[in-house]
Order: sequence, then structure tokens, then C-alpha cells
Amino acid sequence: MAAIRSATIDDIDAILELEQGFGVDAWNKDQFESELTNPYAYYRVAYDGSTILGYCGALLLGDQADIQTLLVKPQYRRHGIAMALLDDIIHYLKDAHIHEVFLEVSATNHAAIKLYTKLKFKNIGIRRNYYKTGDDAVIMKKELQP
Repeated sequence: MAAIRSATIDDIDAILELEQGFGVDAWNKDQFESELTNPYAYYRVAYDGSTILGYCGALLLGDQADIQTLLVKPQYRRHGIAMALLDDIIHYLKDAHIHEVFLEVSATNHAAIKLYTKLKFKNIGIRRNYYKTGDDAVIMKKELQP
């Protein structure tokens, strides 16, 4: 199983390599630098040795948070890495007294929707044409108990 640690500026190049496979909605270096230096952001990476296998990040907004991004290398998907990253983030958010967590996921990403549903995220709406591909986004929400 991969280990999890805080993401740092030194991880940006490895994160960008993962993002390249994400297509037109991939984030760029400036976006990641902004996120990783934002005091209201919490980013984690899953790694094996010196290789980053995936990452996840959240932005804290008062007593709410938004999962900004979650990505695992394709060859490491379905190995529990995304679940471990989300569990880690959610545990942190509970400790930070966050009561609600939101996210958007492509309506065509059935595997991700299944994972979020397993973690008790509820579908609360749709954002039409949210992604550059024209895909809709499913808006999901999870209530956190203290």
C-alpha cells in the first residue's frame, strides 16, 4: 500500500505529469503553485518510494470544504489509493471542524461517482457544460459529523 504525506512545491513536476494524462481540464503549474501555497488548502500525495502515485486536495471555506482535485495514475487505480487519499483528507477536515464537503465530478466518470457514493457523498445537483469537454458535472456533498 502507498504511503500518504503532505504535498509540497517540490511535488509539482510529478503532479503535472499525472495531470498531462487528464486532458483538456488539466491544471497548470501556476494553479498548483497557488493551491500548495494557499493557507486554506490541504493537499496530500500518495507515494511509493520516490514515485507519486496520486494526489488529492481540498480548499477550506469556513465550516465547509471543497475537494478540488483527486487523481491516481491509471495503472494504480482500483488499488485503494483514491479511497486512502479521501479518507486522509476527510479525517483532517473533521479535525478542522468542517461540517460539509462538496465536490464536482464528471457525469461520465462512473467509477469516481461510485467511489464518492461509497463514502456517503450525495448527489445534490448538476452543473451543465462544466468541463471544457462539454461534460456536465455532478455536484456531490457529504455531511461530516463531529
